[in-house]
Amino acid sequence: MQIQTEALHDGSYRLISDSIVDQTRWNTLHEFVIQDKNDDKYYRAYIRLGSTEYQEDELEEFTECEEVFSTEVKVIKYLSATEIAKIQEKNN
Repeated sequence: MQIQTEALHDGSYRLISDSIVDQTRWNTLHEFVIQDKNDDKYYRAYIRLGSTEYQEDELEEFTECEEVFSTEVKVIKYLSATEIAKIQEKNN
């Protein structure tokens, strides 16, 4: 699905998340998840923006988007004994 890039800023979509996927000296690749306010569907788009105020954003007229769905994901983290104790203290 393609979305007119300008529509990302006109209020038709709500920004759910913005994650940096890759970065070079000149530009940063962002992964945006947006919600279409008209049909409540979620979409993911990758957009490359300038890394500094001197770089131009590489915006096309249309942005390729893919429909995505929320799902719960289990994450493994490595914590110190002190961090684990703090979490357990909060949960009790």
